[in-house]
Amino acid sequence: MRTGKFVLLRKPEETDLDFLLAAFQDTDYRRFIGGDPLEREKRLRDQILRAAQGLFSYDANLYAIVCRLKDGRRVGCIFFNKISWRNRNATLDVFFLKEERATMAVIDAYLAAIEYAFLDLGLHKVIGYVYAFNERLVKIHKKLGIPIEQRLIEHVYRDGRYHDVLAFGMLEPEFRDLMKKPFYKFLRGE
Repeated sequence: MRTGKFVLLRKPEETDLDFLLAAFQDTDYRRFIGGDPLEREKRLRDQILRAAQGLFSYDANLYAIVCRLKDGRRVGCIFFNKISWRNRNATLDVFFLKEERATMAVIDAYLAAIEYAFLDLGLHKVIGYVYAFNERLVKIHKKLGIPIEQRLIEHVYRDGRYHDVLAFGMLEPEFRDLMKKPFYKFLRGE
């Protein structure tokens, strides 16, 4: 799918199913990622099995496994949800193993996912919903120049209280501008 400086994004294989299902059991996954975990597990299982059988198509949801380039170890996953081919937009979710969250691999993978969305899928817009208490991911969005489009006040209930959700959005022309910045060029070895 896409290769960054530190990571490779690849299509899921049947052998990845246990890794992803284990990630869904991670308490941080359930804390940081929205939606119904049981429904996501069922949908993911079906999609991975279809992908492994060569039946992967332009569906409303696409998944990618994030692997480190240096050793091939799986370190996370990328989810393109609610892809609208008519409107050329999608929602992007990311999840990384705890020990990887403070590494450049996260920024590299996020950048590779955005590249995949705009350069390979031909999307016009990518949206990411981030819980305001997820400070690390908020910083990544800001570092990449992805603007906040909306703040949903007290939108999710986690840890015994309500939290805001930030809707970050990037348009394809904004991505083209990002490609010209030194930070981007550094991560792409230019």
